[in-house]
Amino acid sequence: MDFQQVPSEVYATIFEVGVLAWGIEFLPRICLVCRAWNEIVITTPSLWGIISIHDKRARTLGLQITKAKDAPLTVSIPPSVLPPAVAREVGRLTSLSHNWVSAEVHTNTLLQCRWLNMRSSLGSLQLSRSFPSTGPTTDFFGDLTEFRQPPKLHTFTATALSKEWILPFLSSSIEFFRLRVNPRDEDQVHLSSTINYLSHIPAVKTLIIESIRHSQTMLLNQKTVYLRELLTLELARTCYVSPLLCAISATSLQTLIVDQQHGYRPYWWNSQNKSLPWTLAPFFLQWSHPNYLPANLHTLKLIECLQLADVAFLIRFLARLPNLVRLIIVDDAVGDAAELPSDAEEMNLFGALESPKGAESGGGWLCPSLMVLHLETDLQVQDLIRIARARNETTSSPSSTSNPNRLRWVDAMLCSSGSRSEVEELRTLVDSAVCHCLDCLLNRTCV
Repeated sequence: MDFQQVPSEVYATIFEVGVLAWGIEFLPRICLVCRAWNEIVITTPSLWGIISIHDKRARTLGLQITKAKDAPLTVSIPPSVLPPAVAREVGRLTSLSHNWVSAEVHTNTLLQCRWLNMRSSLGSLQLSRSFPSTGPTTDFFGDLTEFRQPPKLHTFTATALSKEWILPFLSSSIEFFRLRVNPRDEDQVHLSSTINYLSHIPAVKTLIIESIRHSQTMLLNQKTVYLRELLTLELARTCYVSPLLCAISATSLQTLIVDQQHGYRPYWWNSQNKSLPWTLAPFFLQWSHPNYLPANLHTLKLIECLQLADVAFLIRFLARLPNLVRLIIVDDAVGDAAELPSDAEEMNLFGALESPKGAESGGGWLCPSLMVLHLETDLQVQDLIRIARARNETTSSPSSTSNPNRLRWVDAMLCSSGSRSEVEELRTLVDSAVCHCLDCLLNRTCV
C-alpha cells in the first residue's frame, strides 16, 4: 500500500505516539515531509494537546496551549519550581482542567483545579505528593455526596499519598490501580487501610502495590474483598504480603507476581525465629480453596519471598493450577528444600514437576499446561533434564487428556550447575535453554 493511501486518522494516531515519545518538537519535522502530513498536523488539535512541561519556554508553551484549542489534553507537570512566565502558562493549563483526559501531576498542582470540572473527562491520573505537602481541601473535592454516577477515572497511580487523597478517587470505574510508596510522614501504613482501598475498586483488572511498608498486624474477622475481574496482581517490596493476599478473592486472576527482592525484611528474616505474617503458607492454603482458587492463572512469578516451610504448600497450590503456563521462581528456598532427606519428598519441587504423580492431591501431573520454567535457585542441570525428558516423553505417546504440555523454555543458571554436555542435552529437549550466569548475560560463549 502506498503511504498516501493510509487514512489520515491512522497517521494522527502515529503522530500522537511520536509526540508522547519525543515531545512537541517532533511535529515540525513531520510537517516538512509532505503536504498531506502537514495538513494532518494542522487539522488535528489533539496532537498539540499532549503537553509536557519540562525545560519548556513560556512562549512555546503558550503557543501549544493556544493551538490545542478545546482538544482533549494529556498533561505532565513537574513538581519543580517553574519560572514565573512558565507558571503563568501552567495557570492557563489548569484553567482548562475540564479538558484533561490524562494527567501526571503533583498534589499542589491539582489543588489549582476542581474535581467537579475534571471527573467527567479525566480518565488517567498519576498523582504524587508534593513536598512540603498539602492535604486535599473541600474546595478541590467539594461535596462528594452530590455525585450519583462514578467518575470517568479508570487508571489511577498514587505515589506517597495519604488516604485523604486516595479514597475520593476510587470507584467502580477504576480498572488499573497502582499504590506506590508510603506517605513521607507515615513510616508505616496499616494493612487494613490498603484492604479498604481495594474494597472501593471492585472492577479493577490490574493491581500493583509497590514499596508499601505495612505495619505488623493480625487481621481478626477480616472480611474478604472480592475482586472478580482482577486479571493481573503484582506485589513488590511490600510488607506482610500473605495477610494481604488472604484478604482477597480473585478467582479470575491470570498473572500473579510477588517480588520481595531488596524489599522490606526485618533483621530476623534469615534466622530461625520467623514470624507468621511473613510466611506465604497461609496464602497458599487459602487460595487452594475453591472460593479463592484462580483456576485460570497462567503466570506465577515468585522472587525472594519464600521460606523453607512454604515450599510444600507451594507444591500443593501448584497442584490446583491446571492452566499454569509460566512458572518463574527466584528463591534459594526451593533449592534448599530439594536437598532435604528423601523422606521429605513433598518439599522437592523438581521431583514434583518430574513425576506423573506430582499433583498427587489433585491427581496427575503438576501444572500440566506448563511450557516455560524459570528457576534461579540451587539446582543441577540434571534436575532440569529429568523434568524436560519426563514431561516431553509423554507428549509423544498416544494422546491422552492426562498428558502434560511439552516443556519449551527453560531459564536457569546452567553453566555453573552442569557440564557442557549436560547443557547441550537439555537444549535438545527444549526449544530454548537460557543461562543466567554473568558471562552469558554479557553475551559471551561459556558452554
